[in-house]
Amino acid sequence: MSTTTPGAALVSTSKAAGVGVSLSLHPLPILTISEHLTRARCQQQGDDDGSVQVYGALLGTQNGREVEVHNTFEIKIDHAPSAQGEAGPSTPPQVNHTFFKSRQAQFKQTFPTFDFLGWYSNGAQPTQADMDIHKQLLEYSEAPIFLQFTPSKAAILSSSRGGELPLQLYESQVEMAAATSDSVSADAAKEAAAEKAAQLYFVKSNYKIETGEAERIAVDYASKPSDGSGDAGDTGAVISSLTTQQSAIRMLSDRIQLVASYIAAVRQGTAARDEEVLRSVKSVLAQMPAMDSEEFRSEFLKEYNDVLLTSFLSNMTRGLSSLNELVDKFEVVSSSVGRDMSPDGETGGAEKGRVLRERRGKGAGRA
Repeated sequence: MSTTTPGAALVSTSKAAGVGVSLSLHPLPILTISEHLTRARCQQQGDDDGSVQVYGALLGTQNGREVEVHNTFEIKIDHAPSAQGEAGPSTPPQVNHTFFKSRQAQFKQTFPTFDFLGWYSNGAQPTQADMDIHKQLLEYSEAPIFLQFTPSKAAILSSSRGGELPLQLYESQVEMAAATSDSVSADAAKEAAAEKAAQLYFVKSNYKIETGEAERIAVDYASKPSDGSGDAGDTGAVISSLTTQQSAIRMLSDRIQLVASYIAAVRQGTAARDEEVLRSVKSVLAQMPAMDSEEFRSEFLKEYNDVLLTSFLSNMTRGLSSLNELVDKFEVVSSSVGRDMSPDGETGGAEKGRVLRERRGKGAGRA
């Protein structure tokens, strides 16, 4: 069945979303959403009570059931002012479609492979206003993703304990509401037919963080705090590099211990056996060399000697080539010097002419 809380949109708990769907979230959208919310709070001087709301679109690629979110851009939501003294439900927020289409076209020119995948907002749980915005965005995607960022202290502490981020991804799902009336009258039949209308629900979906080499460099640069001195020099770069390597090694060690403890728990029967996880572990182990075996040492020394021999041959070839060029240059210089010293050469004739001119000048001086 579907459950709801007072003032919140319906969130389906009857079944889990993401059956056969792989949702990947890159670091850039996370940083952009956090920066968007921080900037909005600074501009509006909002508190942490959820008084500041931000909205944006999620861009990325979709290949079958593989969905990757790569980038985001902000969208405008118009809130109609409520009439004074008017009772009843307030006017739902409206998406500024003109601004949305303009921004989408601009990003399409820069990133032609990125499509609209969904949208994001902040809050503790999906509300009816979020559902209203979600329905309006169905115009641009049949099944948009909803990312909700919860920046409260309680959510951050709770997520950090589990090694997760304070955000949740939702997929949209259409369900048919069952009739609750048993009356056979015409009015009851009409009500039952109306209750069977299709309703849209949010369904929680799992996700994973996917990153590339360029994103890791950018995130590492953005995460480094600046002391404002500007003269940190090489010492600060070395310390930062060593700190990054230490963190990476510590994280790798923690993950190895986690995998080892899971394997031990599976052997003892205290943990459920997951064939997919075991196949992944076996694939990783198959790619690692057998470091303690005699065959590995022999093969390693053989490849090492082959690489050294290739390097030595390359150096010898370059040395012989340089020596050959030097011999050719020496022969050219030697031949040119021999022609200059020869009496029949051009240079020798010029020398004779100079001597004759000097003798004529001496004779004229005596006269």
